[in-house]
Amino acid sequence: MADTCKVINLYGKKSSPEPIQHIINFPGGAIEVCRRDNGEYWAHIEVYKGQIIDGTSMESCEGVVVDSRIDYYEGDNTKINNHGSISQVAVRIAPK
Repeated sequence: MADTCKVINLYGKKSSPEPIQHIINFPGGAIEVCRRDNGEYWAHIEVYKGQIIDGTSMESCEGVVVDSRIDYYEGDNTKINNHGSISQVAVRIAPK
């Protein structure tokens, strides 16, 4: 892996407990991965509106979604409408 990439691997093994929640804060928003009790994960992308960042005393800068897409295994990509009013995108993923 290149030096310009940080990879965090979550294994979901009960024998090797991991934190339930992982958050990456960046200017204007955050990406969160949260494990559920049944082994599924929620992945959230949150747009900040100048609030205090949870667990810190830092105030976030305000973010705005300027573009988006959903990629499918088959078929075309789809844009998400109404960018300016998006506050969060969430997807729940389960191991197959």
